[in-house]
Amino acid sequence: MATWQFDVAAVFNAGERTLPPLVCRRAQTVLAESFDPPWQMLPGWSVYGSESGNRIDLVVDADGSGELSARIDARSDADSFLNCWLILMIELNCSLYSPELDLAFPADAQALRDALQSSSAWRFALTTR
Repeated sequence: MATWQFDVAAVFNAGERTLPPLVCRRAQTVLAESFDPPWQMLPGWSVYGSESGNRIDLVVDADGSGELSARIDARSDADSFLNCWLILMIELNCSLYSPELDLAFPADAQALRDALQSSSAWRFALTTR
């Protein structure tokens, strides 16, 4: 992960980072409707977006369960990307978790903005502008 990137994970059902198969399938459907086709980082690991910019990662295990996360480029104007991410979280009935901040928070714009602005990626981006 680059210094300017901020990771946030989807959490389901009171803090579970592993999403059930039905939720993963729904995520794939919504992502296919909202983004260009994904590229494969590894088998089972689909990436929607660029490696160095804003992106959503969906890692699906053999049993259909998986993990979903967003990597936000703090240097960019990411409002439309963040809105898509939040719509996906609401659609999947997920909340969010920042590993860097060790912080769980609701899937709403202000909470996500507050978390991003508390991150080291945000501080880095401010020093390079």
